[in-house]
Amino acid sequence: MAAKRPGCRLLWLTVLHLAAQTAPGHAAPVTVQLGPQTTTIDLTIYAMGLFPMPAHFLRFAGTLRVDPQHPADCIVVLDIAADSLIMDDKLRARLAMGPQLLDAAHYPSLHYQGSCAGGQPHGTLTMHGVSHALTLTARQQGDQVAAQGSLRRQDYNVSGLPGVIGRTIGFQFSMRLPQTLAAAVSK
Repeated sequence: MAAKRPGCRLLWLTVLHLAAQTAPGHAAPVTVQLGPQTTTIDLTIYAMGLFPMPAHFLRFAGTLRVDPQHPADCIVVLDIAADSLIMDDKLRARLAMGPQLLDAAHYPSLHYQGSCAGGQPHGTLTMHGVSHALTLTARQQGDQVAAQGSLRRQDYNVSGLPGVIGRTIGFQFSMRLPQTLAAAVSK
């Protein structure tokens, strides 16, 4: 009979622990990097409250942390460069980033932090130096996830040009999930 070696027991416990973590049904949370390669962030600004003027941000970064076993418990953190907003008309874009609206010179970033509790993303958007709740409606189709909602300009002290720009701004976020994560969270 061979003598038991103390290191052998520790090795087997480590192997069993790792096997339990990688076994089906025990997937670890996944962190997905959010950036322009896989994600889009769009705004819809309404001229006179009626005519949509689409815009989108070019520079932003963040993370989405999802537990494939509990996808409704995700955590989202996103930072957006305010001066990266682009529109079809460069004059409108400069106006949107100017002191009467986003005031990108004084408030260079927008920050969103939220969760997916209850199946819909909700959290806090900090824009123009003001933090306010922002709830979005989300849907997943294959590896694409889209969320949208609207914000009231007055909630963020973005009140310039009241006769030219409508009271609300549409907010749209879409991203492509890695295939393995998309399959796990769509179950």
